[in-house]
Amino acid sequence: MKAVVVSVEPPWPADTGGRVRTAHVATALLDKFDGVTVVTPDRPGERVGQPPPGVELVLAPWQECGALHGRVGLAPRLGRAVIGDARALTATIGAQSASVAVWSHTYLAAVGGARLRVPQVVDVANVETDRFRSLATSGPRVNRASALLEWSKALYWEPRALSAMDLALTLTPHDFEVVRRMGGRPVMAANGMSPRLSMPSPPDGVVLAVGDWRYGPNRSGLAAFLAQGWQQVLDVVPGARMRVVGRGAEGLPRASGVEPVGFVAELSEEYARSAVVLAPATTGGGAQLKVAEALAYNRLVVGPPYVERSRPSEVPDAAVRGTLTLPSLVIDRLCDVDERHATERLLGHATSGLTWTHTLGDAVERIWRLASMAREGRTA
Repeated sequence: MKAVVVSVEPPWPADTGGRVRTAHVATALLDKFDGVTVVTPDRPGERVGQPPPGVELVLAPWQECGALHGRVGLAPRLGRAVIGDARALTATIGAQSASVAVWSHTYLAAVGGARLRVPQVVDVANVETDRFRSLATSGPRVNRASALLEWSKALYWEPRALSAMDLALTLTPHDFEVVRRMGGRPVMAANGMSPRLSMPSPPDGVVLAVGDWRYGPNRSGLAAFLAQGWQQVLDVVPGARMRVVGRGAEGLPRASGVEPVGFVAELSEEYARSAVVLAPATTGGGAQLKVAEALAYNRLVVGPPYVERSRPSEVPDAAVRGTLTLPSLVIDRLCDVDERHATERLLGHATSGLTWTHTLGDAVERIWRLASMAREGRTA
C-alpha cells in the first residue's frame, strides 16, 4: 500500500517548524507503507530539496486565486491560497493511487478533502480557531481585522473539516480534547526529538530565543518581555545577554544586552552557548516545535503559562516552566547553576526515548490499519 501526504510546502529542506514536522510524518509512514508520496502545490519561490529514499515529491499544478476569491465565502483563505486550483491538486493526488491521504493542515483538508475517495487523515498542526483568535488579539494591528474574519469563518469550517476526516493527529492533550469536542477522531502524535547535546549548559550562558519573529504571538510576546521584564533581569544579573535567532529578529525593539541574530541555518552553536531558552508567546494554536527542539538540545525552557502546553508529559516539570512572573524565573535559571544542571541531567534521561519514531508510532499504526480496512471493504 502507498500513502500520500498533502503538504502546504515542500518539506525539504526541513529547516522550519512546519517543514520539520511534515518531513517526519512522511518518513514515519515508511515503517508501514510500501511507498510515500508528498504532493505539494508548485508555487513560485518555494525552496525544494531532495526527499529521503522511499519518499517521492510531486509538485501539483498551481494557479493563484485572487485576493477577493480567497476571502469570499466560508472556506479558509489559507486553504484556497495554498491550493489554488483544488481540481488540479486532487487530480494529482488521485494519480498516485494511494490507499490513504494525509493532509498536513486542517485548512487544506477543508478545501480539498471533499474531492477525494480514499480514507483521509489530517495532521492538526494548529487548532485554527485558537490560532486565529490569538492573531486577532496579539498580531500586528494592521492584520487583526483579517484574522478576526478568518477566526469567525474557522468557527464554521474547522469542526466540519475535522468531522469529515477518518483520523486527526493531535500534538497535545489540549488539542486532543478540542478536536474530540469538534467531532473529530483524534489520536496523539506529539512532536518528537532527536537528542543533540549531552554537555551541560555553560554557567554564564546566554538567554536564547528562537522562533519566527514575523509570527504575531511570538513577536508580541517577546516585545512585551523586552519592554517590561528584561530590565528586571539586568538589574539582578547585569551581565545577562540574550540572542534572538530566527527570521524577523532584526525588526524587534532594541534593548540592552539583546542581540538580534536573524536566521541561522545550524543552531547547534546557539544552543551550546545558551543557559536557558525563552519561548515568549502568550497564545497560539498548537504545540511549539521550538520547545521540543530546545529539549532535544538538553536546554530548559521558560515562558508565559502558555508554554506549558508544549511540555511532553515524560520530561520533568522544571524542564518547561511557564509563569506570569517570567523575569524572576529567568533570573533563577541564570543564577542557580547547580539546580539548572541537575534538571538538565534528568531531562537528558527523559528525552532519550522521545524520538519521532516513538511519538508518531501509534498514529502510523492507526493510519495503516485505516487504509488496510478500507482496502478490504471494512470500516474502522
